Amino acid sequence: MKTPLKSLFIGLLIINQYSIAQVNSGGGFHALQLCNDGTVKAWGRNANGQLGNGTYIDSPTPVQVYNLTNVVAVSSGGIHSLVLKADSTVWAWGMNTSGQLGNGNNNTSNFPVQVNNLTGVIAISAGAVHSMALKSDGTVWAWGSNGNGRLGDGTTTDRNYPIQVSGLSNITAIAGAGSHSLALRNDSTVWAWGHNNYGQLGNGNFTSSNLPVQSIGLSGITAIDGSNRYTSVAIKADSTVWSWGYNEYGQLGSGVFSTGSATPLMAIGLTDIIEIEAGQYHTIALKSDSTIWTWGRNDVGQLGHGTAADSSYPTQVANFSSVVHIAKGMLYDYTQVVKNDGTIWSWGSNFYGQFGNGSTGFTNTPTDATVLCSITAYAENKEENEPVVFPNPCSGVFQISFSEDANKLRSIEVYNALGDVIYSVNNVNTIHRINIGEAGKGLYFIKIIQGAGTSFQKIIIE
Repeated sequence: MKTPLKSLFIGLLIINQYSIAQVNSGGGFHALQLCNDGTVKAWGRNANGQLGNGTYIDSPTPVQVYNLTNVVAVSSGGIHSLVLKADSTVWAWGMNTSGQLGNGNNNTSNFPVQVNNLTGVIAISAGAVHSMALKSDGTVWAWGSNGNGRLGDGTTTDRNYPIQVSGLSNITAIAGAGSHSLALRNDSTVWAWGHNNYGQLGNGNFTSSNLPVQSIGLSGITAIDGSNRYTSVAIKADSTVWSWGYNEYGQLGSGVFSTGSATPLMAIGLTDIIEIEAGQYHTIALKSDSTIWTWGRNDVGQLGHGTAADSSYPTQVANFSSVVHIAKGMLYDYTQVVKNDGTIWSWGSNFYGQFGNGSTGFTNTPTDATVLCSITAYAENKEENEPVVFPNPCSGVFQISFSEDANKLRSIEVYNALGDVIYSVNNVNTIHRINIGEAGKGLYFIKIIQGAGTSFQKIIIE
């Protein structure tokens, strides 16, 4: 076995320290922001303490989540919030009437509490009133409301502590939806359980299931998500998008408006997709060229096209690019994305201040919420400013941005923990997108040579 490169770890000790907006999660009427210093900010509705700052007061601008550090992932539920720490423990806050905080009781909390007896977690997903976690051994655990069997344990009994989803192994991704749940196996098949009134389980019928069933006609799937209202969506290895379930507003993207489909349908005219998110009745997709495409319901402008017309097929958000991440979570009637400069942009419903820019109301075109995490940079033994690497953690696709000296050319190398070079490129100017998703989950190191200086960053694939 190779010895990890000493120079990489030495480099990690002297890199610049940033607190830059990185990973965004949009809840029902609130949003979360993970900064790369491991802290979390929140804004929007707070009637049930879902902002986690010790109060029940709404805030249209970011507030610091109380006493929370070393966070590596965030997920916004309908009225609760969920985070994963670097020590693989899970913490939650907000409404808890169904036990969705997982701490053994049903008491709402306006500050983070630890989920009981749950360790070794590598991914989390908050549904509307339930929560899910994926462990490193490929098993799935769930807690909270179990209406229609969304916890997947063969019952419909609510749980205020984590229980294992039955019959699932070798899982690589999870998605908690409004009243159903989804999981992606390492053989690229999709499994679903819970409510199935519009075919959102994708198994060819409309019968709910309290145990996982396989979604039919799907192979080569690389990403999944579920909406708050009866829809499921996935990305295939060929970068096409497939959806199933409720379709009254055209949210399946198949070019028609219908009651729903119990089998997956391909979104028309859409390729090169790297990220997908299902809102309440609309869908958002990020293409490899950093553009955003939307379809479905548009009553408050959540499609971002400057109109209120619904669309049954994907349409690009005009004059808007440089996007690196879509907010993950229960986006009821709005869309939220992060640009490569760390700014957050939103459109649609903003009645509880979920845009985070101090305003309320709604807008049908993108609105800038600026950088929500302050930048506090310092350098040790450096001749160059550190680049910005995000999203971090990521799914394998991330972007490196250089803010100064656009004429300077840089070289980039990515190493695994054993010191093997798995990616390299020369003559990088200001922005460079990297895809190392095939390398698998884990910690990687980025070596950047710019002029006479060398710097290091770390990136987590989850």
